[in-house]
Amino acid sequence: MTSFQQAQTLGGGPLIQACNFAVMTGVNASLSCVMKRVRGKEDVQSSMVATFGYGALFSLVSGMGEANHATNAITFGIFFAVFKVEFSRLGKIFQNHKLKM
Repeated sequence: MTSFQQAQTLGGGPLIQACNFAVMTGVNASLSCVMKRVRGKEDVQSSMVATFGYGALFSLVSGMGEANHATNAITFGIFFAVFKVEFSRLGKIFQNHKLKM
């Protein structure tokens, strides 16, 4: 896939972007809700599972990677989950630093 075709796939117009965002946000919220019910609490692991699902769906919806969809979905899911955890840790560091001042 050329870079121009890939950019068109990611762009897709405002309506397509809105639909994709709505679906991915719904999946993230649904997975968060299911994990909260299963585990009985909202913690890092539950957040990672929800974000993994979001990343995997993003890979499938955006059309990135023509060769192996399953591998790309897993790779994107892991990337999104790790990014979410590290971003949360960074937020906690800044929140604790702000409270100490």
